[in-house]
Amino acid sequence: MTSQLNSVVIFPGIATEYEGLWRTQWKEDGFDYPGLLKDFQSGRVTGQRLVTGSPYRTVHRVKVGQREFVIKTDSNVSKIDKRLEKRLFVMFFGTQYSRLIRKTAAAINKGCQVVQDIYLVSEKMEGRHCQEAYIIAEYIAGHSFIREEYQEGAEVVFRRPGPWLVNMAESLATLHDYGLASNDSIISNFIVTPQGEVKVIDLTLNGPMIICQVNDILKMRRSYQTEVPVRSPIRRVLVGIVGFWNSLRYKIRKLRGKLPAPPPKKIWEDYNQFPERPERTSKK
Repeated sequence: MTSQLNSVVIFPGIATEYEGLWRTQWKEDGFDYPGLLKDFQSGRVTGQRLVTGSPYRTVHRVKVGQREFVIKTDSNVSKIDKRLEKRLFVMFFGTQYSRLIRKTAAAINKGCQVVQDIYLVSEKMEGRHCQEAYIIAEYIAGHSFIREEYQEGAEVVFRRPGPWLVNMAESLATLHDYGLASNDSIISNFIVTPQGEVKVIDLTLNGPMIICQVNDILKMRRSYQTEVPVRSPIRRVLVGIVGFWNSLRYKIRKLRGKLPAPPPKKIWEDYNQFPERPERTSKK
């Protein structure tokens, strides 16, 4: 039998509703986000499909009235990462989607301007673990470092970030200052707004926040040779420890002949439609 509970506030500004195996949480700001999700699921609302690098995710850009949203569908969530420590973390601290909507709301309430807002998360739960999820998030107008339009079977094309790498790093540092992390700081997860600011989208939070922040710093250093400002002594120490461990593990795997598979080939193109002079990203 399907159980139905009225919305209950268990986090300031976030309502929660249960229906069968589904748990839905949304921001109470006067907009009917659950209604938008139902209209999207039924096909009454459609949108433009956008590129995503994950085979388990589809992303659509949807317009309702004067507002635009991004609606993401994640499938096989529990199969993406089966590591015991990750599953134990979820058992004790909750799913990444629940943590993301609450931590993002808290950061924005404090004045964070570099993050994509999250309006709704709906999760199909099996015990404490999420199996499928829908996310309604803010659509941020601007230019991406990846071709956004989805084409069946087409390869993903990345755009060279050039001088924007410094702004990307500053956006991550600001994100960290507000208690958030990207944990997937690839160039396609940054948007340059018409005002010349860099905002971070598609946050991933599948572990302790401070480790996710360390991952951001090491990813930017390793992949783009760009240093993220580290304004926390604890993060600075952990960056050194985790960085050393990753380097040691790589050398051990290299000696054993068990290096990870090379990353897929990326197609790059030059792109000159960004503002000519990067403005400094908003800070707290």
